[in-house]
Amino acid sequence: MNDASIYADGHSLEAAALWIQGLILGQVGTSIAVLAIAIIGLNMLRGTLWARDGVRSLLGCFILFGAPAIAHGLMGTLPRSTGPEVIVPFQPSTPIPQQANQSPSQINPFDPYAGHPLHNNSQ
Repeated sequence: MNDASIYADGHSLEAAALWIQGLILGQVGTSIAVLAIAIIGLNMLRGTLWARDGVRSLLGCFILFGAPAIAHGLMGTLPRSTGPEVIVPFQPSTPIPQQANQSPSQINPFDPYAGHPLHNNSQ
């Protein structure tokens, strides 16, 4: 799949996230990580940086560049679904009483409290 097909779909946030991912995991990010590890190693050799901090930075680079493999491994441990989930709408056992002054056409179908006698519709 090429990058042009991703950007043509109109999903701007997804395209921005993929651009940042490509920037971090691409040549620019790799170059910055190599330079950072080289500078950290030089500072560790000079004694101006603790070995613990240098190892922490190295571990961070491994986690950053290994994130796709780590995520794939974690996703492989999840149970696989056999198909799409079927959601059955709730069917009340007794019908919801409607107020005497409202016709069924005036009730908002998206209001979960519509028709309840204690619901105040005058807002």
